[in-house]
Amino acid sequence: MGFFLYMGLWACQPSAPEITDTAQVPGTQVVLEDCAPSSVPDLQIAQEGPYGLKDGDPLWFGLPPQGGVPYAPFRFRIDGLTAAERGTSVSVVATDADSGERLGDIELVHRFVCANVGEDAGSYVAGEIHLRFWDYRLKELDGRTAEVVATVEDSLGLPSVSRYKGPMMRLPD
Repeated sequence: MGFFLYMGLWACQPSAPEITDTAQVPGTQVVLEDCAPSSVPDLQIAQEGPYGLKDGDPLWFGLPPQGGVPYAPFRFRIDGLTAAERGTSVSVVATDADSGERLGDIELVHRFVCANVGEDAGSYVAGEIHLRFWDYRLKELDGRTAEVVATVEDSLGLPSVSRYKGPMMRLPD
């Protein structure tokens, strides 16, 4: 008998209000744009400041806070990445613009996430990626002109490349 009484009271409960605008519900996040794949992915890189390093911009480098070999920190943003959830192959190579000597590199598999807020909305972004200068000391790098080639290749083999050339400058301590 108690079961039937309970079911009767439950059936008489008013239904929850229909929510049509999630922006008005605390704790929800509104997706502004989706990240769509493209046949020509567009990679932009940055260090300090806006995306889209241009020839002549400095290549900032220094020693990582935890110690180790000199590094140059980069941020990546890419539009049109395909199969981002499977991980991507990332490569950054720096060569001396005058001699062609390889100064530093990094290769890794990295995951990108679809940004849905702010100026990155609708693009894939990654955590900071560190180009390493494995065989050099700070004083051997300062003042050189470096050519940097950053490549992101998705799991389907679609590459996107960003290039620039600029003077190497030491990060302030």
